[in-house]
Amino acid sequence: MDEQITNLKRGTIVTVKGVVSNGHDEQPAIVTYAGELNEGRATVNVKVFPDLDESIDLTSVPFFTDPEKLATYIQENPLTPVTFIE
Repeated sequence: MDEQITNLKRGTIVTVKGVVSNGHDEQPAIVTYAGELNEGRATVNVKVFPDLDESIDLTSVPFFTDPEKLATYIQENPLTPVTFIE
């Protein structure tokens, strides 16, 4: 089991890809709820802090630690925000 996912909890800082602000589609966020691990990924609720904009609350956002799984998910779901730790 991936240590980053097993230790994922409220207050963890993550990156959200798919929220565009100031010309960038990756924004910092804080996990407000972490769901259970399911086949190598988790679902989280996050508070996103877009550059030059107000914060946004997103729910049930997929969280990945594996770059290959992240890239595959983004390719298959280009309009869906995802979270990851760099």
